[in-house]
This record gives sequence, structure tokens and C-alpha cells, in this order.
Amino acid sequence: MQNPGPQPIRRLLELGYAALSSVDVFQPGVDGTYETIATGSAHAFATRPYANHNFVFPVHLALGTSQVIYLRVQSPSSVLISARIWAPGPLLNTSAETMLCRLGISAWLPP
Repeated sequence: MQNPGPQPIRRLLELGYAALSSVDVFQPGVDGTYETIATGSAHAFATRPYANHNFVFPVHLALGTSQVIYLRVQSPSSVLISARIWAPGPLLNTSAETMLCRLGISAWLPP
């Protein structure tokens, strides 16, 4: 990822497959080491940086820099992973609308 702009930016990386058993995200830290976020469907939901049905991770880019983010995913079956970069507002708004829609459909369906 690159930030050619004059100010730091904050983005969200979304992995659009909620059934991944293990997801590890490795991002370079300011001191040259890698920061790791470890989560997945086999982990407690609280290990997710954002309470979302998909896996969402924060990405911070300093001004005028580029960064490589490494992912390691594991699942008992074959997967096709959709990765998207979002500005924080649109993803979080879309997620809230999606969850409200799912709740509405669940409440409407007969038992």
C-alpha cells in the first residue's frame, strides 16, 4: 500500500470470508519489527480488532510512505479470499446496515 499524500491515512483491510479458521496479519512497525494480529473463527470473537462478521484490520500509513502487509490464512477447506481496502466510514456504515438488515430478516422469518 502507498500513501503519496501530505498527511497520514487510516484505512481498513477487510477479508470477505468469515469462516477462516485462522487469520494472521503482519504489518511493519515504526521500529522495523512486525506487529501481528492473530484471529479467526477458531479464536474468540474478542480477538478481532473490529466487531464485524468479516475480518477487518486497521492499517495506518505515514505520509509519503509505502508498506507491505502480509496475510496468513488457514481453513479446513479450500477458500477464495476477497480482500478490500476501505476508508473507515463507508465500511463501518455498510457493516451496520448489513447487520440491521440481517436482524430484520431474522425477526421477520417464522420459527
